[in-house]
Amino acid sequence: MKPRIALFDGNNMIFRAFFAVPMLNTRDGQATNAVMGSLKTFKATVQDLRPDFILLCWDNGKPTFRHEQDATYKAQRPPVNDDLKSQFTIVQDAFSRLKIPQIVAPDGMESDDLVGTLAKEASKNGFEAVIVSSDKDFYQLCDDNIQVHSFSVKKKNGSGLVNVEYIQKEFDVERPMQLVDIKSLTGEKTDNIAGVRGIGPKTA
Repeated sequence: MKPRIALFDGNNMIFRAFFAVPMLNTRDGQATNAVMGSLKTFKATVQDLRPDFILLCWDNGKPTFRHEQDATYKAQRPPVNDDLKSQFTIVQDAFSRLKIPQIVAPDGMESDDLVGTLAKEASKNGFEAVIVSSDKDFYQLCDDNIQVHSFSVKKKNGSGLVNVEYIQKEFDVERPMQLVDIKSLTGEKTDNIAGVRGIGPKTA
């Protein structure tokens, strides 16, 4: 069997935890719901996947090359909630204390770029890579050695693993990379991608 590496999209994990777990605070008012949610999610996912290697990837909080190419990229998103923002360093420190390897994306890139690059490199070097994220943008990377463990898919059907077969059935495409074409045509509200007017998922 190929060694398995789990690549966690840290930003996706902490955002989901913050909005999924009711607000919790310490005695002095520090929010901690995302801390608890992230640690619980991490533990449950590791128990599910049983990876040989683990790596957490984080954004660096700076603009990326996408912002340079399109000033409207993610422009509609509101500022990060202060209670959430204050928990990032706490979560990262908690994983450091647990001796879980972490890496921050270089300038000009997002954690998504880092995760995707590492998954492709792992695949080329004989590993099975599992990307842990609910971001569907990662689906385009799926191949014989790369799968996505999606929290939303796990909640939907009990199995969180998204592979080529799942994508073919769910999106009616032959190859995962065709999801890029679909998104280009339909647009994407979360990233402020306009798409082509009048074209929805069926037409795409």
